[in-house]
Amino acid sequence: MVSFLPAHCMSLVGLWRELIGPQNIAQIIGSFAAVLAVLGSTVHIAHHLMHNKTKLRKCTIRILLIVPIFAIVSSTCLALEASPRRWSVLLKGIRDFYEAVALASFMQFVFTVLDGPRQVASTLRAESAGPVEHLGPLKHFLPNLGAGPRFVAAVMTGILQYVAVTVVLSVLNISFWMLSLKPFWFGFLNILKAASCGVALYFLTLFSHEVYNHLPSIGLMFKFIAIKGIVFFTFWQGFVLAMLAQLGILREIMHYIFLVSEQHQLNVEKIWTEIQVEAGANDFLLCI
Repeated sequence: MVSFLPAHCMSLVGLWRELIGPQNIAQIIGSFAAVLAVLGSTVHIAHHLMHNKTKLRKCTIRILLIVPIFAIVSSTCLALEASPRRWSVLLKGIRDFYEAVALASFMQFVFTVLDGPRQVASTLRAESAGPVEHLGPLKHFLPNLGAGPRFVAAVMTGILQYVAVTVVLSVLNISFWMLSLKPFWFGFLNILKAASCGVALYFLTLFSHEVYNHLPSIGLMFKFIAIKGIVFFTFWQGFVLAMLAQLGILREIMHYIFLVSEQHQLNVEKIWTEIQVEAGANDFLLCI
């Protein structure tokens, strides 16, 4: 019996190494992190459902739902990344769509706390010493924004245009997936989204700068930072990974992982392609 156990354990280890590849380890870790995120956010959402009776209840819950939705979708995409049907494309379209919902809900949350856009416009106009300057070096190139209502309208347009762009691109992605198409100009859509994301992030920063003194003591500034981190970091994270792939750095990382996997006798026969690794890395980072 003593001699049997070590041999039996060694056979299990050998079987594990034959079946498990480096991508499977990422899938296991990502799924575990996603489960923790879903459990934690579910408790938080349940607390608001039972105890939050304010007018902020609905938009707060919509914002909080971004965590379980992103966790579930990202872990599922990670598991289905190598699927020939490319289910991850459909799931990422759904994730991008809810990203737009979360940003719109956040702006609703902010304006509700500040008694509505008209009250914000009136307050800023009453305290304004003139037109609002752009931030940093942009003030030397862009015309000033009108105070009060014009500023609020410009900010809302600058932020919510990202919502419109994200929804349109999500619909296009899902449509192309259903038709099994990938037009040659598909990559330009990512450039469009990058520009839209940058504009929205700038106007969100400008708005938070102007209304900072009017924010109540409920941690709203931290919520500003959180939504910028969740929504916009999601996009720029993928953008950075795409740049690493273009520069060949991702290929070098894949080669290193391949060598380490061979040293540990892991299964490298079904290792992902560079495109799958790029998408999978983005999903993995969203999970954790």
